[in-house]
Amino acid sequence: MEGLPSGDVQAKYQKLASEYSKLRAHVKVLKKGVIDEQAKSNELRDLLKEKEKAYRKGELEIDSLNFRNQQLTRRVSVLQEELDALQQKQSKKSKNKNDEKHVPSTSLGAALDYGLLKEELQKKIIENAQFASQLKLSLEDYQKIINENENKYKCEIARLKNKNQELQFALEEAAKERNSSTPNKMQLPSGNQLASCNGDFFSEGGSLVGSEDALSSTDYNVNEQLCVKMQSLEQSLKVIVKTGSLAFTCATSFRHAMQRTAQDVTLSLVLKMPHFSWLPKVAPELIVRYGAYVSARAVVSFLERDVFQRAVEQPPPHAALRLELFSLGI
Repeated sequence: MEGLPSGDVQAKYQKLASEYSKLRAHVKVLKKGVIDEQAKSNELRDLLKEKEKAYRKGELEIDSLNFRNQQLTRRVSVLQEELDALQQKQSKKSKNKNDEKHVPSTSLGAALDYGLLKEELQKKIIENAQFASQLKLSLEDYQKIINENENKYKCEIARLKNKNQELQFALEEAAKERNSSTPNKMQLPSGNQLASCNGDFFSEGGSLVGSEDALSSTDYNVNEQLCVKMQSLEQSLKVIVKTGSLAFTCATSFRHAMQRTAQDVTLSLVLKMPHFSWLPKVAPELIVRYGAYVSARAVVSFLERDVFQRAVEQPPPHAALRLELFSLGI
């Protein structure tokens, strides 16, 4: 573009602009022509429908006339038979000349009536045939006109569709180029961050599980130490949860595991106390009835109630303990 003179470039742009304006005007004219021809074709279709209705009506009339003609032919045949029978009777009984004169006169009148009916029938048949031929010719003419119009504008419609597809393709290409020019600023958390989160989880878990020996040395401060550990673990988990949904699921599962471990440790420490040597006898029944972790929570809540002092002073029998637990809702 730099080597070309500016005058040539402007002339080319002007030529392209003039051609573009001509094409747009041509497209408008063609579009208008297509719309007009579509309207004409719709009118022709309506006319064709009307002609089809008239054709069906004519067919019905022809059928009715044929049926009427059959009735008339039957009537004529019956009358002819009656006439023949009458002629035979009259020929047998005719003895006088008057009778001989009367018989030819009656036969002549019947013959005239039959001839008139036959002529009328022939006229009706000819008229019906003419109507049918005219209707057939008109239908053929309309069908030819419709076929010519369809063939005439099929090429034009196909060309306009191709032009539309080309314009849509160019628009899609421009949209793709625009989307490719914008940088993607979305970034996902790296695998090293997730690995560090998992390491923090397992380090906290190891420190909590390793503190079981310290809990065994202190008989009555077990719950306080566990609460402190759980609070510190929750604080660390709140920081780690912000890194992603995977860290959140790991933290919740680890928290439930630590709670179950704390309950088991509490139950084991309680069972080691000298004042509660009778608890291992009742613990299996609690485990069978409520489950392992539910029985651990039941024993801990049992120790936190007023029954603690009475159980230390005088250990209750198994049945009394079961009634006491049931009354407490454990």
